[in-house]
Amino acid sequence: IGLASCLVLAFLLYNDSGFSPAKLWIAMALLGLNPYMILFGTRLFSEIPFTALVIATLLVARRPGNRAILCAGLLAATAFLTRTAGIAVVASVLTLLLIHRDYTRAKLFALVIFPVILAWGWWSGTHHATGDLTLTYYTNYLGFQFANVGWDNILVVLWKNADQILYGIGSLIVPKVIENTLVKMLTDVVAVAMIMGVVRLTRKGTLVDYAVFSLFSVAILLVWHYPATERFVLPMFPLLAAGLVTEAEHLWAMLRPALYPRAHHIKMDQRIAAYLFGGAVAALFLAALGLEVYVSFFYLKDTADAKRVTLAARRADYQWIAENLPPSAAVLSYDEPLLYLYTGHRGNYLPMMP
Repeated sequence: IGLASCLVLAFLLYNDSGFSPAKLWIAMALLGLNPYMILFGTRLFSEIPFTALVIATLLVARRPGNRAILCAGLLAATAFLTRTAGIAVVASVLTLLLIHRDYTRAKLFALVIFPVILAWGWWSGTHHATGDLTLTYYTNYLGFQFANVGWDNILVVLWKNADQILYGIGSLIVPKVIENTLVKMLTDVVAVAMIMGVVRLTRKGTLVDYAVFSLFSVAILLVWHYPATERFVLPMFPLLAAGLVTEAEHLWAMLRPALYPRAHHIKMDQRIAAYLFGGAVAALFLAALGLEVYVSFFYLKDTADAKRVTLAARRADYQWIAENLPPSAAVLSYDEPLLYLYTGHRGNYLPMMP
């Protein structure tokens, strides 16, 4: 349901933004056939519902009138309660309202969202664990942030996170199942193309609200204590997919005169360069498409089957732990939530990031 709702809302977003039918459906295909959309849309993760709520907030906030902005505030509040990173959509809507000097609607939006932020901040602040870094990791993001990131390492964090954000964005198109330097370079090229396409869209006044949300999201990810994997950049994917299609349109407009010359001033060396560049782009596109199809229809299933086999083998260990260890015993475990569900024993993993 979450994935279907997200795709429907993305369709409405593209349509509301004036996309042509061809551009709309290509962007929708990039979303609907994407293995990460499928993976996170069929498991107990918050990324897909959160993305749907972000799109819904932006769509409703575009509508005129006070009632629309109140509804947008409710949607933004739900997004924030779904993921704390939803503060980015709150900041983006308020920023755009203030830029357009729509102060009345900005006050109404703030009237809805700020009590929710304050209430959640109070509740989480009075209920999070203290003194245990593993529980802090699960219950207190800001506490874990300050435990990992400080003025002594902020430059390293910024540098590493910038690289990982680019890698995560590109991996939405070139899935991260083959990890080597060459593939990473190609992945980064795809990421740059997506970002350039987003810039072209915003210069035309299209999806500016989504771009502002993405800027706030990237600002958070740059200083965050965890690398920006595909999970963290997924809420920006509908914008990035549109950016990739836009950049592909731009490249085609540049190459077309040389590929199909109608004027005598197009020289042979220009045609050869155009064919080589166009062939390289087409090869990269086909390789990425083939990899996505493989991951979506084969790799995900094989991975799920392998995890079922692993879990079946591990159940004997879980049973032994439950029967033989004293109730107070903790276990060093990579997957401590699963350990607790099967045995009732607390697990622990390396609590501090390197």
